[in-house]
Amino acid sequence: MDMDAARKLLYGGAPEDFVATRHALARQARAAKDRELARRIEGLRKPSRSAWLVNQLARDPQADLGELFSLGPLLAQMHTAGSPEQLRELTILRRRTVAALVARAVDVGRSRGQTVTEPVRREVETCLEAALSHPEAAKQVLQGCLVKAPTTAAAFPMDLFEMPPAPATPGPDPTPEGLAPVIPLPRDDEEREQAKAEREKVRAERERQQAEREAQRARAHALAERVQALENRLSAVALRVGEAVEQEAGATARAQAAASARELAARRVVEEQQRLQEATREAEEAAARHDEATRGLRELTAEQERLAAALQALREGVEVID
Repeated sequence: MDMDAARKLLYGGAPEDFVATRHALARQARAAKDRELARRIEGLRKPSRSAWLVNQLARDPQADLGELFSLGPLLAQMHTAGSPEQLRELTILRRRTVAALVARAVDVGRSRGQTVTEPVRREVETCLEAALSHPEAAKQVLQGCLVKAPTTAAAFPMDLFEMPPAPATPGPDPTPEGLAPVIPLPRDDEEREQAKAEREKVRAERERQQAEREAQRARAHALAERVQALENRLSAVALRVGEAVEQEAGATARAQAAASARELAARRVVEEQQRLQEATREAEEAAARHDEATRGLRELTAEQERLAAALQALREGVEVID
């Protein structure tokens, strides 16, 4: 085990297990006679709730953080070479991508028994937006070992992508399209040569500007295709997220129905047990009454026999007297 493996295991696990896992990993390092590694592991800090959610996004196959961070260079290029409409479309795509990832983070957190409050959700969103504008921060996020997510975009270093200087804005053509530049008629050979050189210079500048415009259109077209591809991927991710949410909702409904059925069955068992106990008591009481009636009957029978015997004796005595 090395430090990278320990960090990935710690920051990928459940928050409530962080401290116990950290102690266990440090004990393993000490048992392997690597006290320096044990010291470094003990120094690892527990991540905040928002940082833990971002770390889980970095590990979630349904959350493509690399796709989000690839928008950073495109946005920077659009600011310098794109049209306002293209920049607006790319900005909308960025917002949708961030919103989908934040929603996925909330789903992942809740599926693992973690409460995601609104302040925590905003911290996750701010972290993704900040990392989008800073490549080193994006690398840190993709490693999945954040300790604390920034509460503002300024919490990350503010040096942005290295961008080439903005291309010069092409001005209007020096002359109307298809017409030669207007140059005074030469008065001698020297002036004629100067006029020719001037015409060549103007034509070369016009060709350069035309080539620059073509290059800008090609770049804009390539960026538009990239934006379309990213929108398609975002739609696919959103569809997968929706399917996952529906599956989770269905599983939850089935679990609740099963729990209700178990509760109803338990109540019926209790009711049947109560009725059985009541019937048992009634049977016992009836048996007791039967025994009592039997004893009374025996007593009455014995009394009847005594009375009959006495009556018989009296009759016999009367007959003797007669």
